[in-house]
Formats: sequence, C-alpha cells, structure tokens
Amino acid sequence: MQSGLACWFNYRSTTSLELIIAKAMVVHTHFGPGLFETVYKRCLGLLLVEEGLIVEMEKPLPARFRNLSLECGYRLDLLVENKVVVEVKTVDALAPVHRAQMRTYLRLAECPVGLIINFNVSSMRYGLRRVVNKRCLDPGDAALLSLQRRKASEVNLPYPPKPPAKLPSERVTRSHVKS
Repeated sequence: MQSGLACWFNYRSTTSLELIIAKAMVVHTHFGPGLFETVYKRCLGLLLVEEGLIVEMEKPLPARFRNLSLECGYRLDLLVENKVVVEVKTVDALAPVHRAQMRTYLRLAECPVGLIINFNVSSMRYGLRRVVNKRCLDPGDAALLSLQRRKASEVNLPYPPKPPAKLPSERVTRSHVKS
C-alpha cells in the first residue's frame, strides 16, 4: 500500500503527462505541421500554464564534470512540474539520437520521464515518444509508467506506430530468369 503522498504524486504525474499530450494535440490541430519549433513550444507552454501546471521554458541545464558545473548552453525546451522534460521537434522523422539526447537531458536534470513531441507529422500519435530515466524512478513511478503503457495497448493505439505489414517476397530462381 502506498502512502498518501506517493498516491498524490502518481496521480499528479499521470495527469501531467496526459495533459501535456492533450495540449500538444490542441496545438497540432490548430497549426498543423510545418512551422518552427519555437511556435509550437511557446503555444504548448502557454496552454500548460493556463491549466495550472508549473512550466519552465528554455531552462538552462548545466553539465557537471567532476566538481565543476559547466554552463555550456544546453537548455530544456520545457520542464513541467520539475518532473517531466518536454523536447519539441519539427523533423521529418525521429532518429535514435533524439532518444539518446532525451536520456542525457533526463540524467542531467534528474527527472524521471521525458516526452519527445515531433510536430512535423500528419497525426500527433506518430510524433510522441516517452523516455524513462530508470535512475530517478520511485517505486510508484514505475507502476505509473507500466500502467500507462497498458492503457495505450488496451485501446489499440499504435504506440509506437506499427510498421506496415511485409508482403511475402518471391524467390527468383534460374527457371524464372530468361537468358
């Protein structure tokens, strides 16, 4: 049995993630794909603040090396409730480097979860990726994240999108090739 504080945190984290995704869908529905990241980022941040969430935009993220704190110019696009890092993208397709970048941001910011939101997609469901920092998870957070994954599969949402089915390939033999 979880304490009241842990239950409240799980509830608050769940609503934060769901609210971020819902507001990203509102922004994407309004503008569609094709604009610069800053437009989407500012509109998303504004909508989240209107909902009463604590949002820090362009938060500086120092890199720590040994006992030094290096101000290298890294900035988090959005930090929501000091728990969720949101990285806004407008790229043709998310690459593995985007997920690796998010893992680094989560580790440096000591946050349990991050969302990569690519607005340059036809449907927002293809532009969402959740990244988990297992080093910062509390036991309640781990249950929360597995619960969300189960919910998405129960409603048959492609998370991540399913690749197209492969057609059976025909084997070319010497009898089919004319010489």
